[in-house]
Amino acid sequence: MISPKAESQSRKRPTGFTEVVACGRDAQVENDGGVLLTTPVGFFPIANGATSAPFQVNTLAVAVPTFTGIRSNLVTPLHRLALTWLAVVPGAGPAAPPPLLAISGVSVSPAEVVGGAASVFGTNGTVTLNGVPPSRGVTVMLASDNPAATLPASVFVPAASTSATFPVTTVPVNATTTVAITATPVPIAGTFGGAAQSTKLIVDPAPANATLTVTATGRSGESITSSPVGIGVAVGSTGTAAFAVNSSVSLSDAGGRDVIWSGACSSGGAKQKTCTLVITANAAVSAAVQ
Repeated sequence: MISPKAESQSRKRPTGFTEVVACGRDAQVENDGGVLLTTPVGFFPIANGATSAPFQVNTLAVAVPTFTGIRSNLVTPLHRLALTWLAVVPGAGPAAPPPLLAISGVSVSPAEVVGGAASVFGTNGTVTLNGVPPSRGVTVMLASDNPAATLPASVFVPAASTSATFPVTTVPVNATTTVAITATPVPIAGTFGGAAQSTKLIVDPAPANATLTVTATGRSGESITSSPVGIGVAVGSTGTAAFAVNSSVSLSDAGGRDVIWSGACSSGGAKQKTCTLVITANAAVSAAVQ
């Protein structure tokens, strides 16, 4: 606000001044390149009989707090000046836009399987997002870089969910194979996008087998069985079964009687209900049921 009755001030002009000049009963707004932008630009009248006239002061954005002076200059024989200061501080600025919905990761469980073997819970992959999809949901494209593992072409993540699962099917392989599984977003402008995410699945060949031969002697009517299932040999006979190399096999009498074990699984002549061995090659065991 400008008043023709402004008190005299020093005419020294600090940096950052916006000067308001009053000529007679008119005032003029000027800007010297500081942080203020004042309107109206040019002369504007001070009404007869009035002691002041308002004008608008707009500011430019600043990075740090800044003081700027506003000076009015009333051109009279006395050349009276008036000075005030305005503190301009940085604004909060516009709110940051929300992050783009994207794939935060893809995983597979279990991470290592025997090719072509069916597990109790199967092999499944999971795509995870960094947020909740819009009401129409989002689609993620899926790809495998090796035919040892196949998967659906895409998976849909519905609204209100942050993840979706998909099946992974493997086939038998001759050597351990590493498969890269990649999930790529089907973009929605301004809503869903970002980079593809990958994980690895290890597909192993089926283990080799070795043959275990068991001969049962001793008490009539008894039999020797194995865990895992494979051996079932009645006393007075011999039987065989194939087991995976490096697997553990436990032998025992089906009736729970003591047995003296010898051969690849030995009790050293002592009576023992169970004998356990690790299959590393073809092996033979004798069981004398007591």
